[in-house]
Amino acid sequence: MCARLKRKLTLKQVAAIIGVSFESVNFWERNLHYPTEWRREKVVTFIGFDPELSDHATQQQT
Repeated sequence: MCARLKRKLTLKQVAAIIGVSFESVNFWERNLHYPTEWRREKVVTFIGFDPELSDHATQQQT
């Protein structure tokens, strides 16, 4: 389950928190687009971890 749903937030609420459009969050959740670097930092702050680092760490352990 995504961080947004765990927190019971709407796409519009997350967009306002991160400072982007509703459409951006929608595209990111559906993996249609990825955030730019400065937006990515805001997303990482919002969700509380960096998925790329987490995936990398998991791959190294296997």
